[in-house]
Amino acid sequence: MKVLLINGSPKEHGNTFQALSEVANTLNAEGIETEIVSIGKQAVQGCIACGWYAVVVAHQRLLTV
Repeated sequence: MKVLLINGSPKEHGNTFQALSEVANTLNAEGIETEIVSIGKQAVQGCIACGWYAVVVAHQRLLTV
């Protein structure tokens, strides 16, 4: 299993990063792989109704049948 930790703070190594690092350390100690991704300085847009999510959901349903 791998856990993705998303840092939304514009301060890449600020308090949010420190908190996520503590979570990552705890998970790593339990044998769970982690990755921290910083997106705080990137523009994040809302849904543009591209249909991608519907394709992913349909594909997942086909895999569970």
